[in-house]
Amino acid sequence: MKIILFAGGSGTRFWPISRNKYPKQFIPLINNKSTIARLLDDLSEWYGWNQIYVPTTELLAALVKNNFPSLPLNHIITEPVRRDLAPAVGLAMITLAKHGAGSEPTTILWSDGYIGNKSNFKKALSVAESFIKKDPNKLLFLGEKPAYPNENLGWIKKGKIINKDNGLIIYEKAGFVYRPKLEDAKQWFEKDTHLWNPGYFVTTPNFIIDQYKTHQPEMYQQLMTIQKSSRHRSRE
Repeated sequence: MKIILFAGGSGTRFWPISRNKYPKQFIPLINNKSTIARLLDDLSEWYGWNQIYVPTTELLAALVKNNFPSLPLNHIITEPVRRDLAPAVGLAMITLAKHGAGSEPTTILWSDGYIGNKSNFKKALSVAESFIKKDPNKLLFLGEKPAYPNENLGWIKKGKIINKDNGLIIYEKAGFVYRPKLEDAKQWFEKDTHLWNPGYFVTTPNFIIDQYKTHQPEMYQQLMTIQKSSRHRSRE
């Protein structure tokens, strides 16, 4: 399985500790380790450095390169300027497709995340990988069991049960809500109808690229132009 670990954020909500040239994902916060270092320690052990890609900005590319020399240089995907989420994901997906991994299960993760239960997270990735291998034209979100009613997070409404694997349940998505009213969050928490949405998902690059073609044709054409360009921005 391929891993895309986004590391281009500026961490503005963590300012003034977090800065443009040294944002929160690179700051040693937990046992003198940064969140990106913690994640890469585990992911490289589970999957190997050759399976990992790190999209980031031109400003932060050297920081990624110097801190993680085992990461292949052409797996550092540099964005010349920050754009919204859709262009960033699109750039990462066309990079993997160009590297011949368009049909491989691929996980999207964020470098400022904290994984408490590592064994359970690894199990969830394995279950998701198996699911996507069987149906590469799907997108599987990794939901988190809510710890309390939080109105500042995204929530996923659970639909019917699709499958059970290794003690984990795969649900059909019945809806998304971002930053709901606290009253709604309390009700969902009590009734166990929703999961927190940390923004992690597993899919294939080809499926996501097809979604751009269908729903964002102008962006799709721009991505195809970038993919064909000799100046395609992965580090060589």
